[in-house]
Amino acid sequence: MKKLIFSLLLIAAASLLFTSCGKEKDKSYEASQVVGKWRRASTNEYWRYNADATGDFWDEDEDVHEGEGTHFRWSLSGDELRLTFVGTMGQEVPRDYEIEELTSTTLVLKDAAYDTKTTYYKQ
Repeated sequence: MKKLIFSLLLIAAASLLFTSCGKEKDKSYEASQVVGKWRRASTNEYWRYNADATGDFWDEDEDVHEGEGTHFRWSLSGDELRLTFVGTMGQEVPRDYEIEELTSTTLVLKDAAYDTKTTYYKQ
């Protein structure tokens, strides 16, 4: 009898654990929400996302201006933003970000590789 009660309690505890740790609802965004020119908070670093899934990055503090920066391709799937840079030897270097927030004026990206969050404001 004690084994039966212990087993039932164990099953009940396990079911509570699995139901309370469910994944929060997946977020999904449209590519058109990302398109535009974004400025990193408190810097002169800019990112332009074009409608044709290309983009440019430049930092005016480094004396690099629009049209002179680094080019990339980008894609969006749900809340996952992937930037792909092409290295000097032609190699592709992908960077993946999770969109934590995206409004008409604010973009917050989480870089899981470095466990950082960065805020950008639409210009």
